[in-house]
Amino acid sequence: MSSVEDGAPVGAARRARRVVRSIDAGHFADVVAHLAHRQVASMHRFTLLGWAWPVVRQLATLAVFVFVFSTILDLGIDNFPVFVFSGLIAWGWFGSGVQQATGSLIAQRHLVFQPRFPVGVLPIVAVAVPFIDVLLVLPVLLIMLIVAGTLSWTVLLLLPLLAVQFMLMAGIGWITSAANVFMRDIENIVGVLLTLVFYCTPIFYS
Repeated sequence: MSSVEDGAPVGAARRARRVVRSIDAGHFADVVAHLAHRQVASMHRFTLLGWAWPVVRQLATLAVFVFVFSTILDLGIDNFPVFVFSGLIAWGWFGSGVQQATGSLIAQRHLVFQPRFPVGVLPIVAVAVPFIDVLLVLPVLLIMLIVAGTLSWTVLLLLPLLAVQFMLMAGIGWITSAANVFMRDIENIVGVLLTLVFYCTPIFYS
């Protein structure tokens, strides 16, 4: 009899923990969406081009790379604009997201000290905000693929690849943001490493 009575509270406690976890997960997602929306809105407020700025920045960078590595120093890569633009989109999100995630806990310290605030959302928000820029420039990449005649079914693999990159960036951001709280040099170290990795990865060369 006692075993049954003892088991009831245990089962109730387990069910309660599952409910709390589900509530926490829903609250986590709501906080991420709210903070990301607020940051994105503030970034483009009072600007003339507004949401077009991410596209303008990427196209300006693309123009420089195409001029230097296709006109002055011809690397001999077929469809070089498409090749380098796809790399710039992925790397632009990775570099910006990881850098911002690293400093997110320090930059948003006023939220960190709020009671019951889910601190773990801050690196996620820092990764999610630059992803909006990716969504804005992807149509440009698709148009370039169509014009170049290289669009194929493999473009569908982009969705799982973006999901994997998001999880990778979130994991790195959680680690570096926590380390940055104890050692402020981490943010600068990450910035230097990102610069080195950019030139060590085949983004504009093969």
